[in-house]
Amino acid sequence: MPPSAETAAGHLADPGPAISFDAVVSGARLRFEEAPRTRVTFPGTGARESVSRAERTNLPQRVEPGHDYQDVTVRYHLASRLTGTSEDGTVPDDGRP
Repeated sequence: MPPSAETAAGHLADPGPAISFDAVVSGARLRFEEAPRTRVTFPGTGARESVSRAERTNLPQRVEPGHDYQDVTVRYHLASRLTGTSEDGTVPDDGRP
């Protein structure tokens, strides 16, 4: 994604993403038996602007297997929209009449 598509706050620069998802997960105690392998992808065709970010409280970016993490909160944000024509030449519907 080009840097101009995302603001410093981690949101798409222009209003109106086609999809936006926010979640908050928290727990009193969290333990990983092995380090998780995570990945965020935006499959499909067509040019798009996408952003995904997670804010963690009491949970490092790289967790240590077997360690107990206390009072954990993760806030996750994802937004995406098509910005041009797809490979079949169609233009995304922006919902306007």
